[in-house]
Amino acid sequence: MARLPSVGGDNDTWGSVLNDFLLVEHNADGTQKVLDPSKLAPGSNGQVLTTSSGSVTWSAPGGGGSPSGPAGGSLAGTYPNPTIAAGVITTTEIANGTITDTDISASAAIAKSKLAALNITDTDISSISESKITNLTADLTSKAAKSTDPADQGKAIDAYTGLPLAVGGSVAASGFIPATMDTATIGASLPQYALNATTVTKLSLAALTAPVGSGVQVEFRKNGVAFSTLTIPDGTTTRQTATVSVPFAVGDYLDFRTTAVGSTTPATGVVAQVA
Repeated sequence: MARLPSVGGDNDTWGSVLNDFLLVEHNADGTQKVLDPSKLAPGSNGQVLTTSSGSVTWSAPGGGGSPSGPAGGSLAGTYPNPTIAAGVITTTEIANGTITDTDISASAAIAKSKLAALNITDTDISSISESKITNLTADLTSKAAKSTDPADQGKAIDAYTGLPLAVGGSVAASGFIPATMDTATIGASLPQYALNATTVTKLSLAALTAPVGSGVQVEFRKNGVAFSTLTIPDGTTTRQTATVSVPFAVGDYLDFRTTAVGSTTPATGVVAQVA
């Protein structure tokens, strides 16, 4: 084992003894050999060698201080306060189901093309204002019931009953009062109309010109018996309507009976309708 020369001994060999000792930690050219870790006194598990005030010692990693220097990877800036780098957050970095309504700005203005189809059903809608529906009136008019009588083709449709109006305001599908009225019309027998098996639910009475002196009064009758009466007041052309529920069976018939026309000047273009 290498040792230092003994005082008063090692005559003629002290130089070799000293060189053997020095060669343990030095190379032949005098430079220090690389330190053999096995020759260091061990520290505790997890400790690392650090230099403190010129001395080497075992200590915890980092020495208890904060990291410093430029950040890299998905971070930008410098330690100890780096930031997330621009453009590095993608679908992979976002956990599924974590983006909620409150995370989206009210002014985000997301394009409709980016949204999945909503598949809205009737149960999702409570009410829609008429102004929000394009061509509502025109579309509903086109859906109104139409007479199959060839004589009614091309005639306008009444908005209340859905029946066709003939020239002068008469209703070909359900009967009409003569366009020219006089006192002889009162109580006059008018044509009978077979309605087959149906239920009458709407009644309407209108006039093109107003009666003067008294109102226009018309009975709506089933098999010759009045089930309702409508009256247009004196001096007006205000349409009169009523909601009823009168069933008609096969063989039953509908007719109208005028009981007043205007005592001074009869109304003209009086229209009686059912639907």
